[in-house]
Amino acid sequence: MIKGIIFDLDGTTLNTLKDIHESFNKAFKEYGLEEKSLDEVRMGVGNGFRVLTKKLIPQDIQEELVEEIALYYQKTYAQNYYKNTRPYAGVSKLLSELQKQGVVLAVHSNKSDVFVKDLIARNFPEIRFTEVCGSLDGVALKPDPEGVYRILKLMGLSKKKSSMSETAKRI
Repeated sequence: MIKGIIFDLDGTTLNTLKDIHESFNKAFKEYGLEEKSLDEVRMGVGNGFRVLTKKLIPQDIQEELVEEIALYYQKTYAQNYYKNTRPYAGVSKLLSELQKQGVVLAVHSNKSDVFVKDLIARNFPEIRFTEVCGSLDGVALKPDPEGVYRILKLMGLSKKKSSMSETAKRI
């Protein structure tokens, strides 16, 4: 029997795509780049904002400019990350039911830690998570298992008694 579940954020618990899309297009417009469609952004989400930036910009752009655009995106996203973000239908009910059944819950994302904590607090105030974390200095991004192992330890669970929900690419 599964005793704990670690949920991803983007595309699993919360639909964050519109805020990500709008923030990237503001950054691209600022740097004179062609705006991207919602589907183009959707296909690149999941491995952090730097990886997404590299996926979305033309391949001939210098690495220094890639980093500059990524940081501009992050600054823009910091002002907009919660405006359109909402839980997927049924997620709040699912989390509530799992909590009632005594399943230990956590959230682990490649999104910046401050955004993850705030989005979970805003959207699931009634749910008690053992851990909510995003990208942390010194901890490798997913798919590296380091962060998951750290959370399992906090949850007091082994890999055999837990499950990790992956980004569903449905955002």
